[in-house]
Amino acid sequence: MSDPQSTGITDRQLTPHLEKILNFAIEQGASDVHLRPSVPPVVRIDGALRSIPGEAPYADNVVQ
Repeated sequence: MSDPQSTGITDRQLTPHLEKILNFAIEQGASDVHLRPSVPPVVRIDGALRSIPGEAPYADNVVQ
């Protein structure tokens, strides 16, 4: 696995990236979106947490 600091989403990329994540969640019928530092975003679909394919972890300074 790559180092989250080198591959993570930065604050300048956050707004368009959040739009992409939220659109994915809506399309999949997700009830929740979970964002944590150093972990790729996940969505809750039918009660189960699921990774979003191809998503990189957020840098620690972006999600606190």
